[in-house]
Amino acid sequence: MSHSPVCPLAQSPPAVLCFKRKNKAGFKGEAMTKDESQALQQAFAEVRKEQAAAQGRFQSRAEVQRTQRDREVLDRAAGYTVDHIVRQSADVQLEVGAVLAQLEERLSGETSKLAELVTAGEVAGRELAELRRIRVAADALAALQQEGRERVARLQTEHQARLDALNREQSAERRAWEREDAEFAAEERRQQEETARERQQEEADHSYRRDASASTTPTHSTPPTAPRNATSPNAA
Repeated sequence: MSHSPVCPLAQSPPAVLCFKRKNKAGFKGEAMTKDESQALQQAFAEVRKEQAAAQGRFQSRAEVQRTQRDREVLDRAAGYTVDHIVRQSADVQLEVGAVLAQLEERLSGETSKLAELVTAGEVAGRELAELRRIRVAADALAALQQEGRERVARLQTEHQARLDALNREQSAERRAWEREDAEFAAEERRQQEETARERQQEEADHSYRRDASASTTPTHSTPPTAPRNATSPNAA
């Protein structure tokens, strides 16, 4: 770290500082006043006193190095010109401008990133809201599907119950029809048998009367009553 140039009079006593302030504008050929002359003499005496003290005192290594650095600084400062300082200032301004431009570009990029993050957050929020609406719609659809399945199951149960009742009714009617058919067949057989018996009885009576008529003589006696070897039709 470089040290700033140190002027030998920087640590001058108050009298010297007062003289320097008064002599800042330089003399213009005017005679010094008595007070100014006394102040100058006093300052000169103090300078000689300090120089005498410095010559009689042994300087440490650190003080020697500091004095050497101070001289180097003074040498470098003596080489500075107004043009050099102006050019250096212009270069510094250009460097500062370039750094500021880079910082502005980086800040612009970070601002763009921040805007993108904000936009991404908004998009994510909209997508989340859309997913919530989809979830609600899916839940509603699932409820409707469950209700539809329950309704189908209920209708199937009712249909099966009605089908079973219809089958039972058809079975009962079929058994009734079969019973009626059996009764009708039995009645038909009974009537056929009765008709056959009546026909046989009629044929027997007819044969008897024919035989009786062929065997009778021409007398006036009363013919005997024909025996009935079969039951009457009403005896069944």
